[in-house]
Amino acid sequence: MGNQIVTCWFIPRPDLGHLLDAPPEVLQVRKQEVLLKETARQRAAYLKLLRGLPEGYVLNATKPLSFAVAEVEKVILSYVVRSTARRLALRSRK
Repeated sequence: MGNQIVTCWFIPRPDLGHLLDAPPEVLQVRKQEVLLKETARQRAAYLKLLRGLPEGYVLNATKPLSFAVAEVEKVILSYVVRSTARRLALRSRK
């Protein structure tokens, strides 16, 4: 199978996903366990994965931590509001 991502019918897709993204050079400074080329490959794979999700968000991780936390909170709260509104609309139709 190598580097391919295998999607199995019995593994549910996540309802919401987010990726704190930064250029490979920034990621490499923060996490040096692998070579820069591998960091770039992994980043590209995560970007592809998140962009394939209906509720996948790529957020800027080059900003200060407080900004990143606020962005993640905003994404999660927005998702919860939309999800709750859909459920309430379905219930009111019954």
